[in-house]
Amino acid sequence: MRGSLESLESYIERKILIDILLTLLILVVVYFIATKVQRRIARPIEQLSMLLQDVSKNHNYDARAPITDVKEITTLSNSLNIMLTRTKKQLERHEKDKQEIKKLNQSLEEKVNQRTIALREANQELLSTLERMHQYQTQIVENEKMASLGQMVAGVAHEVNTPIGLGITGSTLLRDKLADIQQSFDDKKLTSSHLKRFIDEGIENLDLIYRNLNRAADLISNFKKVAVIQDDGINTYINIHKLITDVLTSIQSELLPKKPIVTINCPTDLVIQSKSEPLQQVFQHLLINSVIHGFVNDDNNQIRFDVELTGKKLTIVYSDNGQGVDKNIKNRIFDPFVTSKRGQGASGLGMHLVYNLVTQALGGRVTFDLEEKQGARFIITIP
Repeated sequence: MRGSLESLESYIERKILIDILLTLLILVVVYFIATKVQRRIARPIEQLSMLLQDVSKNHNYDARAPITDVKEITTLSNSLNIMLTRTKKQLERHEKDKQEIKKLNQSLEEKVNQRTIALREANQELLSTLERMHQYQTQIVENEKMASLGQMVAGVAHEVNTPIGLGITGSTLLRDKLADIQQSFDDKKLTSSHLKRFIDEGIENLDLIYRNLNRAADLISNFKKVAVIQDDGINTYINIHKLITDVLTSIQSELLPKKPIVTINCPTDLVIQSKSEPLQQVFQHLLINSVIHGFVNDDNNQIRFDVELTGKKLTIVYSDNGQGVDKNIKNRIFDPFVTSKRGQGASGLGMHLVYNLVTQALGGRVTFDLEEKQGARFIITIP
C-alpha cells in the first residue's frame, strides 16, 4: 500500500484560507460595529463638551443639552440642564439683589445727604443758639454787675448815711446851743448854770459826733479794703496751729461775751508757705462773724477748725453750732453789705472780705456749705 499527503496538505491549505477569510470578515464587522457605537456615544459627548465650552465662554446659560438614545448620556444631559437652569436662576437672583442693593445704596446716599444737610442746619442753628446764649449770658452778667453795684452803692449810702446823719444832728444841736449861749451873753443874762448846762450838753454832742464820725471812718476803711486787697505780702513759713492760737489770743476780749469752746483739729507741726496776714484776717473775721451772728446764748457755744494738708493743697473747714445763716441770704453770703443784722452795728462786709482775702490775696477758694443743718460751715482751700 502506498499513501500520499497531498490530500492532507490540500485540506490544510483550504482550512487556513477559510480561517483567514473568516477573520477578515469578523474584523470588518467589528470595525463597522465600533464605528456605529462610537458615533452613537462619542457624538453626544462631543456635543456636551461644545455646549460647556459655549457656556463657559459666552455665559449662555439658556443653552440646553439635547436628549439622546443613550440612557446614561441622557441622565447626564438632564443633570447638566438642571444645573444650567439653577445657575441662570441664581444669576438672575444675584442680579436682582444687585439692583436692590444699588437702589438701597442710592436711597442710603440720599438719606445720608439729607441727614448731612439736616445736621449742618442743626449745627448752624446750635451755633446761632450758642451765640445768642453768650449774648444773653453777657447781658445777664452785666445786669448782675449793675445790680450788685446798685446794691453796693445803696449799702454804702445806707451804712454811711446813719453815722453822718447823727453827726450832722449833733453838730446842729451844738450850734443851736451855742447860739443860745451867744444870745444870753449878748443880753448879759448868762449865768453859771446856763454855762454849765451848755458845757455838759456840748460834751455829749461832741461825743455823739466823734463816735459817729469814727463809725463812718471805719465803714469807709472797710469799704476800701473790699475795693482793693493788698497783695504785696511775702510768702513765709506759717505754723497753722500756732497762727489759729495767736488769733484766738488776740481777739479773746471780743470772744469773751459768748465764751465759745474752740477745738483745733490740726497737727501742731503743720507748716505751710503762704501769706500770714491775709490768713490771720480770715480767721479773725470768721470768729467774729460766729460771735456776732451765730451765737444767741452765752453757753454751749462751740467752734471747730479742721485742717488737712493733701499734697500741695491745704483745706480748712471752719464750723460753729450757732443758729446758722438766714435762708434769704445763704446764696448771697459773700456779697458786700449782706447782713442779717442791718441797723444793729453790722456792716455786711466781713464775709465779703473773707472771700476777697482767700481768692485774691491767697489765691484759693472758699465755699459755704448750703446743706449744713445746724450752724455755719465754711470750706477754705488754698495752695
